[in-house]
Amino acid sequence: MYTPTCMPYTDVSNNAKWNDSDFPAGRPNPVYAELAAALKTDGLTLSFITLGQDNTPCWSGQATTPLAWAKPLTDALVEAGKGFKLSFGGASNADISTALSEDELLEAYRQAITLYQPQGLDFDLENNLFDIGKISAALARLQPEYPNLPISLTLPTAPTGLKPEQITLVEQLAAAKVDFIVNAMTMDFYQPGVAGEMGQAAKDAVTNIVAQLQSIYPELSETARFAKVGITPMIGRNDDGSMFTLANAFDVGAFAAQHGLSSLSLWSLNRDVPSDFDYVDPGSSSNPEQRTVGEYTLNFLAGALSTSVPTLPNTVEVVDTQLKTPTAEVTSSPQWCAKEIEAAVASAAAISAPAGEVPAGSIAASASETADEAAAPGAASDAVPIATAAAGSIAASASETADEAAVPGAASDAAPTTTAAAGSIAATASETADEAAVPGAASDAATTATAAAGSIAATASETADALTPAVAQTQADIPNAIAAQGDALAGTVDEAGTKTEAVTHAETEAKTDALVNGIAKTEAEAVAETKAEAETEAEPEAVA
Repeated sequence: MYTPTCMPYTDVSNNAKWNDSDFPAGRPNPVYAELAAALKTDGLTLSFITLGQDNTPCWSGQATTPLAWAKPLTDALVEAGKGFKLSFGGASNADISTALSEDELLEAYRQAITLYQPQGLDFDLENNLFDIGKISAALARLQPEYPNLPISLTLPTAPTGLKPEQITLVEQLAAAKVDFIVNAMTMDFYQPGVAGEMGQAAKDAVTNIVAQLQSIYPELSETARFAKVGITPMIGRNDDGSMFTLANAFDVGAFAAQHGLSSLSLWSLNRDVPSDFDYVDPGSSSNPEQRTVGEYTLNFLAGALSTSVPTLPNTVEVVDTQLKTPTAEVTSSPQWCAKEIEAAVASAAAISAPAGEVPAGSIAASASETADEAAAPGAASDAVPIATAAAGSIAASASETADEAAVPGAASDAAPTTTAAAGSIAATASETADEAAVPGAASDAATTATAAAGSIAATASETADALTPAVAQTQADIPNAIAAQGDALAGTVDEAGTKTEAVTHAETEAKTDALVNGIAKTEAEAVAETKAEAETEAEPEAVA
């Protein structure tokens, strides 16, 4: 089945890391590469390369973020097996074509291609701060040098299609014999009549653009003209107050695949984060119906693949609770938003994987391959009680399934919600009788081991008949260090009955970035790592 290329736009300056000692000039947040991999997109469209104060290419109009500044992010995308496009222009800053000559512009494009090796170039022309004549001439000279490098022209549109000024841009680029895609920005229509029908308005815009292209490309069939068009809605709240919903995303994704569109994108991955703000926020969708990070992307892809939208695990409520409860000062912090996304990467990976496939970013034991094994990696943080999380995963695995345990670890420096994570374990137990999905939440402030232990005890009490043999089975197949923890926990449950408190003060120096790599390790590597840690760390104390 055909599916359009999906590379969500990502503003590299949004949630940037400015306190990384390895990158004194700052860097784009690597979490977006992790999220692209977890959500199984084709990659990202990085925005925007613009004109700097010194008339050289830079990111977001700032000389402090020169052309090479986004290289760490593209390196991370390549390492994750994902592609990327470079987008020039944008709504807020001047395009480099306003100051550079045709020759200089051509050289700037060559420089960007040589530096980044992108999978496409995008030209977002929406604010009149560009020179289409020089762009067309430079691209006409560039394309023969890179014949396999896709080019897209991203333009504002209305439900009725392109406006006359945008049609002129298409005509000029086509007249220069440049092969390109028209990417429709189906957003900010400022038409009250379509505010409640943003999905249909987006589809109408594309259909009308296809009709408009007939006069420019009379030799192309309607099917071929659809293949020369891409679609990019603005998710959540638009600037005109309209709301592009999750259902709209699924509908548009299906439309894009059914009509053979070249690309399916969204503005933006930075905004694919839940919030209930009553204004347009660059770091979230401002849609209270969104439940977790990446949910819009998942809906677009589910529609395009003709699959059902994944059921979101209760563990993502940990993220939602953080999003809705912090003070305004914390909520407005770009760094806080980035950490909130990091906490959901593992969950997004698990729910985006097709049935029967091992989810990216998790360790899943297949019943047919490892009939009696349990994988129980520990989550890492600057100050997290690893043993408590490991013991919790053992108890949950024992009470829910004797044959399989899928225990991804989720980490965040700003996720002090062990209580909510523990609640999600109990909820998952009641909802899924055949599979355990027990992400561990980690934080440098996550010290609420008592609540976590409470949820473990509750789970054990609900499945009292199955607990003892299941624990025994689990202990027989996992490393001695983890088995010892399981013995200690089971003994405490037997003695206390319904209440167990596990207190541990184990510390780890693992960084958050290392966690994402760690959760992708094989089962054997994860168990070995846990065993090594258990040999060097103090055993947790059980308090009845």
